[in-house]
Parts: sequence; C-alpha cells; structure tokens
Amino acid sequence: MNDEGPFLRGIGWLLTPEHGGERRVALAMATVAAVGATVALRGAMRLNDGAALGPLYGLWVALAGALGAAAGLWLVRRHYGHEGRWGLVRFLWGVVLASFLAGILGGSLALPLYGTMFGPFALVTILAGAPLLAVIWLVAFARLHRSMIDWRRERDTLMRWQPEG
Repeated sequence: MNDEGPFLRGIGWLLTPEHGGERRVALAMATVAAVGATVALRGAMRLNDGAALGPLYGLWVALAGALGAAAGLWLVRRHYGHEGRWGLVRFLWGVVLASFLAGILGGSLALPLYGTMFGPFALVTILAGAPLLAVIWLVAFARLHRSMIDWRRERDTLMRWQPEG
C-alpha cells in the first residue's frame, strides 16, 4: 500500500529522478530557486538602504525567495518544454506568470501583506535595476525550458508504442 499523500505522488519523480532528463529538470528547477533567493536578498538589501541584513532575517528572505520562485515555477510548469514557435510563446508567457507568482509568494513569505501587494512590482524593479541579474533570471528559466524539452522527448521515447515482431 502506498501511504504517501497526493502531494508527494505528484512530485515523486522530482524527489527521486531516475533518468537523465528528470535529473536535468530537477537541477534546472533548483537553479531557478537559487536565483530567486538571490533576487530576494538583493531586494531586501535595497529596502534596507544597502546595509547588511541580520543573519536569520537574511536566511529567511533567501528561503522565501527560493520557495516563491520554486512554487511559482511549479504552478506554471506546463508552459515549459514545448518546441516550435508556440513553444517559445508559451515559454515567454510562463516566465511572466512564474515571475508574477514568485513575486507574490516570495513577497508574502518575506513580508506578509506588504510583500504580497508589492512583491511583483519589487521583482520588476530589482531586475530592471540589475540587468545582469535579469539576464541570469531569464537564462535560468531558459535552461529549465530546454531541460524540459529534453525530458519530454525522453519520456515520449520511453512511452512510445513498439509493435511486436
């Protein structure tokens, strides 16, 4: 009997990747979360006039940013990994949606109410004020998109029907 809840069944492939494509997707998701933590720390330091954050508060902000980015990405993951022109359109729309959700969720965790209202706007201003960080943010999502294209191909190859004989 399988006693893991529906949440763990849904992300079980991510927790224990068995194939190369799954490992690359899991690594790309972790990269997006790490970049989300970096963006959140930069935003908190800007709010603090560039002064250093307390160690526990800095850790909390980084964790909130990582969780926000990962959760935002997880909620719109169906937009990634499609090829062609419409795959690019879906990817770009997915980046917009995931960024918006990352701002809301990460902001809500870091600064309840205030962060919920201004999290997406803060994310945009942080990325606009640090173009290199914006490029890293976009490259992390692009790496995820490419990893998911490979994963979808691998999955389709494994699941393809082969006639006997």
